[in-house]
Amino acid sequence: MTTRGCPKRSTLLAGLVGLILCAGDGRSDEADYATWFDYNPKWKSGERLLFYGDTGVRNNYKDPRWWRYVLRANVGYETGSWLLTGGVGNFYTDFAGAFHVYELRPWQGALAYWPASGFRLSHLFRLEERFFFDTDDGNSIFRVRFRYQIGTVVAWSSSEGGGGWNSPFSIEAFFMFDDKASDRFGEEARITAGIARVFSPKSRLQLDLMWQSTARLTEFYSERELSLRVRFFQSV
Repeated sequence: MTTRGCPKRSTLLAGLVGLILCAGDGRSDEADYATWFDYNPKWKSGERLLFYGDTGVRNNYKDPRWWRYVLRANVGYETGSWLLTGGVGNFYTDFAGAFHVYELRPWQGALAYWPASGFRLSHLFRLEERFFFDTDDGNSIFRVRFRYQIGTVVAWSSSEGGGGWNSPFSIEAFFMFDDKASDRFGEEARITAGIARVFSPKSRLQLDLMWQSTARLTEFYSERELSLRVRFFQSV
């Protein structure tokens, strides 16, 4: 196994993890804690077309009555230096004794890498149309949101078979188009740091630590959330 040293990236990653832990601990009595579990399959068709998605479940650690179920199907098309993307997300939130909400979320986006070499950074832009349906009273809400994420991956080690270890990390900002709306599920910012065991070029297991702030303090959601996310990626 060959090990790659990345002192600058290592320092940046350590600082980001420290920032997440400090943010989550700053007012821990008011923060939420959650666990996310995802399966992320991917299929490539030809040289340019890509199909991918994810399915998963999320739970609130402080209140185990809260569950969210996720199913998303996406497509990407490579055009030189850009990957044009789009898809549809399905989210069902079950808060026993409180509410049950289904969200249909079509989205469009683009992914690019700049700089493309050296300290490589990814830039992901997404526009989301969010349709909320309260399954208890029949009410519906429509929201539009823009997201921008910047990230990179620190490669710690690699092997001849394509396996190894790396650490992805990212910072993401969320922008609401209707600032007067009381959006139950609106994030403002998210910071993520993770570690991934790459088994081969086609599969990896990833553990992420995420801190995020929500748009507003509501009856059921904290303004801050610290989450542990387990993700398995597989190319078919």
